[in-house]
Amino acid sequence: MNARLFYTQRSFWIVMAIVVFLINQLPLLSDMRPVMCDEAWYANTAYHFSQGDGFLNSAVGSGGNANFLLPMLTGTMFWIFGYSLFTIRLTAVLCGVFTLVFLHQCLKELKSSVVAEVAVLGFFISSTLYNTIFRFGRPECASIMCMMGGILYLLRYMREHSWGNMIGLSIFTFFAAIGHPYTLLFFAIAGCVLLILAIRWHKWENWAHLFVLILTAIFSLIAMNVVAQHYDIAKGPSMYERFSMGNIIQALPAYLKQYLWSKTTLYMVVLLPVIIWGCWQKESRVREIAFCIVVFMILFPFLFSTDMMMLGLGADYVAIVGTLLIAPCVDYLLKFRFKVMVGIIFTIYCMLNLGLNYYYNYGVKYEKCNTILEHDLKAIIPRDAVVFTSIRQYPMVLQNRCYTDHYRAKVPNTFDFLILNKQDLDRYDNSVDVYKTIKSYNLIYSKETKSYGEVLVYKHN
Repeated sequence: MNARLFYTQRSFWIVMAIVVFLINQLPLLSDMRPVMCDEAWYANTAYHFSQGDGFLNSAVGSGGNANFLLPMLTGTMFWIFGYSLFTIRLTAVLCGVFTLVFLHQCLKELKSSVVAEVAVLGFFISSTLYNTIFRFGRPECASIMCMMGGILYLLRYMREHSWGNMIGLSIFTFFAAIGHPYTLLFFAIAGCVLLILAIRWHKWENWAHLFVLILTAIFSLIAMNVVAQHYDIAKGPSMYERFSMGNIIQALPAYLKQYLWSKTTLYMVVLLPVIIWGCWQKESRVREIAFCIVVFMILFPFLFSTDMMMLGLGADYVAIVGTLLIAPCVDYLLKFRFKVMVGIIFTIYCMLNLGLNYYYNYGVKYEKCNTILEHDLKAIIPRDAVVFTSIRQYPMVLQNRCYTDHYRAKVPNTFDFLILNKQDLDRYDNSVDVYKTIKSYNLIYSKETKSYGEVLVYKHN
C-alpha cells in the first residue's frame, strides 16, 4: 500500500509540473517574445521538410539543416497544426514536456524521494532558463530533450548492463547529436567512463555495447555532414569549423563571464555547487554523471571556441544535468536539522524566479504584434508571390517563396513584395542593397512595433 501511495504521489507531481509548465508557456505564445533569427532559419528547413523537399533551406541558402532533428519535428507539427509561428514554438514547448517526463523517469531510476522530485520539478518550471529554451524554435529544445532521454538510459545501463539499455542510449545519442552536435561531447565523455567501467567488469558484452555506441556517434556525424552538403545551395560555415581551439584566448574569459557574471549566474549559483557536490558522492552513478558534466564544462570552451555567439550555449547542457543532480543533493540534506531552513530558502528562490519570468515575459517583452503581422501579411501577400523579407518576419510568410536579409547567395534583382523593418534595415548587406531599389516599389503597409521598429511592406510597381 505504501509503495502504491509513493508512486501515486510521484505521478501527481509530474502531472502538476507539466500543467504548470504549460500554463507558463502556452498563453500568448506567439506574441510573448520577438522572433529570433534562428527560429526563422530552422522554420524554413522545417517548411521544406513538410513539403517533401528534404532539408532544403531556401531562405538563407545553407544552415538549419545539419542539425535536422528540430526541422523534422517542426515539419511534422506543421502537418498537424498548420503553418504559423505558434506551431514553431509549440514544438519547443512539447520538447519541454518530454524533457520533464525523462527527468521524472531519471529520478525514479535514482530512487529519489518525492521531496527531492518536487524540488527538481519546481526548479525546472520556475527557471528562466527552461522558460526560454522551451519557448523558442531553436535546436537546443530538441537536443536537450534527447540528451535527457540518453541520460535515462545511461543511468539504467550503469545499473544493468543490458543490450536494451545500450540500444536506448545509442538511439538517444544519435537524436541528441542531430539535434545539436554539442551533446556528442557529453556522450563521448560518458563513453570514456563506460570504457573504464567495462575494464572493471571483465565482460566481453560490455565491449560490444561500447562498439555500438561509438558507431552510433560516428554515424550521427556522417549523417549531419551528408545532409548539409546535399541540401546547401549556398556556401556557409561548415559545422566542423566550430570544433577549434584557435580562438581560446578570447573565448575563455567570455566563457567564464557567462557562468560568473551574466543572466546564467542566476541559476548556476545553485547548480554549480550541486554538480561539484555530486563528484564526491558514494552513489556511483551520481558521481559519474557529475564527473561527466564537469569535464564537459572544462573542455567546452577549448573545443568550441571559434563561434563566440554560440559559446554561452554550453551552459544549457551543464544546467540540465545539474538540475537532475538537485535530487540526490536534496535527499542528502534531508538528514540534517537545517533542512527546513534550506527548503524555505529554495522555495523562495524558485518563487522569485517564477515571478521574474512573468515580469520579463508580460511586463518587458510582451507585445501583441507577431499575430497581427502574421494575419495582415498573409492577407495582403498572395501565396505565389516572391518575397524579400527580414529574417525575423519570415515566420509570418512561411508559405511564400522567400529570400531573407541573411541569404548567402546572390539575391534576385526584383521581388513581388519587400518586407523590411527599421531595426534590421541597416544591419545586413542584402537589406541595404535591396533598399537601394526602393523607388521601384510602392509602400502598401506599415506598422509601428517596439519589437522590430516600424515594419514596412512594399509592392513592386
